[in-house]
Amino acid sequence: MLEWLKNLFALSKSIAGEVIGLEQIEPALVGLMCWDARKGVRTIDQAVEKVMAEISAESLSENGVVTHDKFKGWQGEMNKKINAGKF
Repeated sequence: MLEWLKNLFALSKSIAGEVIGLEQIEPALVGLMCWDARKGVRTIDQAVEKVMAEISAESLSENGVVTHDKFKGWQGEMNKKINAGKF
C-alpha cells in the first residue's frame, strides 16, 4: 500500500504540477493519512511525523521545504470534510 501511495503521488505531480490547494490529490491523501494515523498515536503532531516519515515527504516539498504545519493543515481540512459528511 505504501509503495502504491508513493507512485500515486509521483503520478499526480507529473500530471498536476505543484501542490496548490486542497482540490488536488496530494493534500487530500496526505490529510486522510494523517487523520487515519491519529487513531494510533496520542497527538496530531505524532501522526504528522509518522506520515511524513512513511511517504518520503520531500516529494511533496515546495522549494525543498515541507512543513509540519502544512501537513497539519491538510489533516485539519480533511477532518472538517469528514465531520461534515462531505468525504
